Amino acid sequence: MDALSAPVSAKEAVRLLLLGAAQSYTRPGKPGGCLFISGALATSPQAQGIADELKTYRKASEAAIAARLAKGREAGELPAGLPVERLAKYLTGVMHGMSIQARDGASTDDLRAMAETALAAWAIEVQKAADTTD
Repeated sequence: MDALSAPVSAKEAVRLLLLGAAQSYTRPGKPGGCLFISGALATSPQAQGIADELKTYRKASEAAIAARLAKGREAGELPAGLPVERLAKYLTGVMHGMSIQARDGASTDDLRAMAETALAAWAIEVQKAADTTD
């Protein structure tokens, strides 16, 4: 999430975020994936408080991505019509999927490929928004 506050363009921040997730989720000697995401997959009623805390963290992460995209939009780096909340939800979903893939044994290269595919979809969404605001 540090990528979101890096002094770079919004596009670069998203690239760093996704590639950083690929690296982080596949660290040698650590369980694959992310606790905040993996912890949501199987919770018992007795652990509802923990599940709620993890959900709060995930929602905060999505909001932080949306805020960074909005900042980029306000700075003119992104088209005025770009739906930042929808794009943030998509990017968060990609990261969640990357975490699950890592948990199942995906390599760093596998996750980087997922990130690159998401960045290609990002480019299409940005272009679509630019075309509708021109």
